[in-house]
Amino acid sequence: MARREKVVPPRGRKKVPSRAKRLPQKTRTSELKDTAADVAYQQIKRKIRAREYAPGQFMHEMAICAELELGRTPVHQALHRLQLERLVSIIPRKGIMVDPVSPSDIMTVLEVRELLEPYCAAQAARHLTPALIDDLHVVLQKSKKAISEQDLMQFMAADRQFHELLIRTAGNDLIIDFLHSLHGRVARIWRAPSWSHTDFDKTYAEHSRVVDAVCRGDQADANAAMRDHIVSLRVRVMKQFFSMDDSGRLPEIREQPAIAANEPT
Repeated sequence: MARREKVVPPRGRKKVPSRAKRLPQKTRTSELKDTAADVAYQQIKRKIRAREYAPGQFMHEMAICAELELGRTPVHQALHRLQLERLVSIIPRKGIMVDPVSPSDIMTVLEVRELLEPYCAAQAARHLTPALIDDLHVVLQKSKKAISEQDLMQFMAADRQFHELLIRTAGNDLIIDFLHSLHGRVARIWRAPSWSHTDFDKTYAEHSRVVDAVCRGDQADANAAMRDHIVSLRVRVMKQFFSMDDSGRLPEIREQPAIAANEPT
């Protein structure tokens, strides 16, 4: 029986891992980059919503990197993503500008929301689950607690969670992505105007009516309740634009002149 000789690879040639073995490492690297970019996106967006980055403010990319302690690549990717959502403008040789929120922008967004969100509320009533019922009531409790504690940031978070729950339950990915972008563009209206206590109480009451209709599985009433809520919000935004301090607390009621219906915005 012939003896089997051991094959020795030529000197100077390194063994190259197979493609199948290299792919997982490549995938992990990509996932790490995506995670860093997402972290940058969320942090910058949170600062814009909270007006830590004020409308009209100019910033430099490297300064943002230093503040967030993140690399330039994820911050750069995050800023381009935020530019698509019209939250910032990237101006060559000048820097990054936080886009201001104009009354006309707010009105346009609310008009679109009036068309889409009633549909989402009706679909939530149609696809009702015990988990959704529990989640909606938890959000209502968060809103009530925020009002009692005069915690504006907590109220903003609860308001956003309320609408996102209903939008995601509708199950339409196109609507989810589109409305998510719209909500991001006007989330700052809770910080920019100086709302009165009655406005937050009214929002809570309107949310409660939507939740009641959804939890009864009444699609028509859920649709109508959400439409009434968006219309109410649009009317209130038209009537009052206040200044707000940086305390993060709900302001006291103050008399302010209403904006005339025919006044340019």
